[in-house]
Amino acid sequence: MKKVTNNILKGMASRFSATVMLLAMGCIAAFAQGNNKLYIEDFDIAPGETKTLDIILENEDPVSSLQFDITFPTGLSYVEGSLEKVTSRITRTSHSILAVKQEESVYRMGILSTSSEMANSAVKLNEGALLRIKVKAAIDYKGSSIKITKIIGSNGTVSPSVRLNMDACEVNANVHVGDLKNEQTDVVVRPLEFATVDFALDNIIDIVGLQAVVTLPEGINLAKDKDGEHITYSNRLSGNVVASISLLPGETNKYQLLISSLTSDKFEGSEGTLFGLNIMANKSFKSGDIKVSDIKVSSVYGVSYDLSNELSVSVASVDDPSGDGSWNINDVYQILDIYMSGVEDMNSDVNGDGV
Repeated sequence: MKKVTNNILKGMASRFSATVMLLAMGCIAAFAQGNNKLYIEDFDIAPGETKTLDIILENEDPVSSLQFDITFPTGLSYVEGSLEKVTSRITRTSHSILAVKQEESVYRMGILSTSSEMANSAVKLNEGALLRIKVKAAIDYKGSSIKITKIIGSNGTVSPSVRLNMDACEVNANVHVGDLKNEQTDVVVRPLEFATVDFALDNIIDIVGLQAVVTLPEGINLAKDKDGEHITYSNRLSGNVVASISLLPGETNKYQLLISSLTSDKFEGSEGTLFGLNIMANKSFKSGDIKVSDIKVSSVYGVSYDLSNELSVSVASVDDPSGDGSWNINDVYQILDIYMSGVEDMNSDVNGDGV
């Protein structure tokens, strides 16, 4: 049975190659065509991930048969046997499909009409996914592009068949391993009081290290928590993980942040708060943005990845007793509560005399 199946596949491949030769040699009528386009949309993929991609055809002309070459970059491979029809455009019996390896990382793919009637030989509709394939990224994949070339179709609904040439295209196959986030829309601080700004990491792969550039607005300085740390550790970071933040040479408000361990401990989990940045505003500070840029993470395989996002966190100073940023009836109630309770609260020292 296996031998029979192999013979059938060889025969199909042979017919496919013959069709390729006919199309390439121009043994069909000279083309006169509308706007026809074959492409894959740009996509993100994580190292080690397998992803399904749609091969999309937008065609003004009827397309009965089609061939094209796909070249995959280093680190991204075609999953053998994954080529499949999208049955909204190709029925189970109207066309045969093939993917034939030409050389390393290059596959010739196509569809061949099996209809006995010219009028019914074209694929259905004029837009949308025609075929699907699966691709797999290596564990050290860092992003590149897929090239689709030598795209030749034929309109077999007329006699002689009309050749349809289509432009080559390049598909961005970007790597995506996660995002650093801040879920606080606005951070409110009081002058000369300790505050922490939390940052969360949503990671798709296992991470063992993070670095970034932190830019503080004028009037905001780093502060130390009860453990004497400028960085507060979440429970996602083991006791071996150490964070350091140091002023960049020649800068007054830009810092290099590093979080890692000598033992390459993985950050626990795949989402949630990773660390807190401890800050304090001086008396002159009103408002500004904390910016986090040049964010990089390291995988367990020692590969470094740039995170595409940058963060900007708005920080504002408040001095009203209730801490909502505006002077209103809430502040009156706050002062009355403090007065009646007899408990000292420096936030209610509205005249600044220290009492």
